[in-house]
Amino acid sequence: MEFGTDPFEQFMYFFRPLWQVLTHKFFLMLYALAIMPSFIRWLVRVHFNARARRTGVDKTDRMSGREFEQWLSVKFKQMGYKVQLQRGFKDKGADLILQKGPLTIAVQAKKLAPGRKVGVKVLGEVLRAMKYYKAPRGIVVTNQYFTREMIEEASGYTDVQLWDRPRLIREIEKLNQTKTAAVTQTMDGRINKSIK
Repeated sequence: MEFGTDPFEQFMYFFRPLWQVLTHKFFLMLYALAIMPSFIRWLVRVHFNARARRTGVDKTDRMSGREFEQWLSVKFKQMGYKVQLQRGFKDKGADLILQKGPLTIAVQAKKLAPGRKVGVKVLGEVLRAMKYYKAPRGIVVTNQYFTREMIEEASGYTDVQLWDRPRLIREIEKLNQTKTAAVTQTMDGRINKSIK
């Protein structure tokens, strides 16, 4: 086969059979399967970030450590706890002391920059705080995540809960659902009274 002098024509002569193979249904299916996991991860990340925005957890990334403690204090109060916000570095390992009835909970709050993780050292801090404040339960809460070592070590303590970013989002979502249900019941009560 003789080619003209047009380079595009020469290119297409060799490329056309390759293009036909690459666009065959089988190969298109392979491409789809290859990009599907990345696409699903992207969708999950977009959904997770939207939940973080709705709950306000995304704003914690721009807070100072003290502002994060104050933010948590407000959220725990909304959950029905009496909250004592401890002062500074003499907090004996607890940033917040929660009380609901006879139950006392020592809370160690760790506000970290994105990409950082809370290490196992913090577990010792909350355990000391539980002993000092005579709290039968403890919570370590962070706006980020825990190291694998922290998760493994804490799994041996049934009285300590770890609240990472996803757990914090879930707890705030539960709180928001409870508040929405309470408002709906109040509104239903007012509507029923006005109908009667």
